[in-house]
Amino acid sequence: MELELAGETPRNPVRIEGAAYPSHKRNASSDVHGHSSTRLKMAEPPTFSGKNIKELQTFEIEWSIRNKADGPFTPSEWVERIQKVATYLKGTAAISWVRHKDPINTWDEFIAFCKGIILDPTNRMSNALLSLAFKKQGDNQGARAFLDEVEALERDIPELSAEERDAWFLLNRLRPDIRTEVMRENKEIRSREQVLAAAQRQEELSRQKTRQERSERSYTPGRRSSGTPTHTKRTTEHRVSTEGHQREKKDTTEETTSSIICYKCGRPGHKAYQCHRNRRSEKQRDKDTTSTQQDKSKN
Repeated sequence: MELELAGETPRNPVRIEGAAYPSHKRNASSDVHGHSSTRLKMAEPPTFSGKNIKELQTFEIEWSIRNKADGPFTPSEWVERIQKVATYLKGTAAISWVRHKDPINTWDEFIAFCKGIILDPTNRMSNALLSLAFKKQGDNQGARAFLDEVEALERDIPELSAEERDAWFLLNRLRPDIRTEVMRENKEIRSREQVLAAAQRQEELSRQKTRQERSERSYTPGRRSSGTPTHTKRTTEHRVSTEGHQREKKDTTEETTSSIICYKCGRPGHKAYQCHRNRRSEKQRDKDTTSTQQDKSKN
């Protein structure tokens, strides 16, 4: 009691029977497997849409790991396995698989089929040459594994002459946009002169496009120039119509002024409040005329 009055927690607190006190313990879940299944998620299987060799390499490596984990397979099981893997083909690859009629019974045949889906062999060879040019052995990679990757890239490269290899070396060192346009223009790369001429044409087209965009940005819609005859004509017509309107307004003002008649003196051209000034100016004019006549008579 003394501890409670002093504001401290009593050592043996009084518990009331029948009262529910909050517990800090969590209730054991009856659905342990359900909770664990929501937290443990498997990685999504890789897909292949027939874009390039890099995508195919990723697809082949990841599915090879899964095949080794789920295998070994018998020849009949390999057919079912390939049918399952084919469900992860997308886009062009999926359409090619549906139209394919020859049976595919082994994993190597399936990978060869996927490699044939990549439409442009020129792009495939360019990617292989570019990858070989920058290919290096990894820090934790064995020599055997590195050689296997090199040989896999060399399968996409036919026998090239020294001149053709030099041409491909130059092509792969160009800017990506120029390289893409050169490859689109030339299906076969034969020499450096061919690559150089195509690259120069693309550079000239790029400069022309840049000049055209600059001229379009520098054009001001409200600006008068020799290149905008329609705008000049519109300005002239507006000026003529404005002058005509002012002339009509002036004629109307003159007609209105001449129709005004002063009700004091009965003369037209002014109002009553202007009549005093007009009469005053007339008197001054008469006085000046009289003095002039007197001066002449004296002389």
